[in-house]
Amino acid sequence: MAARRWWQTARRVADESGDPDTQVLVRAWDVVNGCYDGRPADQVVSLSNEVLPLLRGQATAATCGLLAGRAQAGLPPVWLTPAP
Repeated sequence: MAARRWWQTARRVADESGDPDTQVLVRAWDVVNGCYDGRPADQVVSLSNEVLPLLRGQATAATCGLLAGRAQAGLPPVWLTPAP
């Protein structure tokens, strides 16, 4: 899948930058998009767990994105929840 290659390239370049916020931001987008591109939730949560040590307790836009992605991965999408 072409998207996976783009995410791998983005992660590699972010890692090469040495900037933790950039590393978190790229992975946060990957986590959020993983919720929508059909990846299993456990795979998305696993990726987000790998990123947690990079947060270093800082409240940044990247941190918010990662935490939002984790929340999205942990809850079933509303449109897939069976009606009562």
